[in-house]
Amino acid sequence: MLTVIEKIEADDRVSAATAMVGSNWSNLNGVSQTTTNYTVTVTMRVRPENYERTAKEIADTVLAADPRAKSKDMLSITIRYGYDIGIARVSTEKRFSHSPAQWLDR
Repeated sequence: MLTVIEKIEADDRVSAATAMVGSNWSNLNGVSQTTTNYTVTVTMRVRPENYERTAKEIADTVLAADPRAKSKDMLSITIRYGYDIGIARVSTEKRFSHSPAQWLDR
């Protein structure tokens, strides 16, 4: 996953990135299910013109850099942008979640 973070952070628009893999277990009406997740959070230096397009670019980077990402049920990309100048603070966070196949089809 370090490779994924390094590739994402190589983009001049990005100030920091994190990646995490996990799973969720649920039992609904006696039916148990485990869902695997690959989650990436990216903090941007500049506000993206198009958050969805930026998320797609990041997802493409993740899928190319880490073959394990394609085997997960869900790939979630969270994009953060904001600033704090002491007298004013602005923060925006947008999350996009799709299966790896859906990301590849977009």
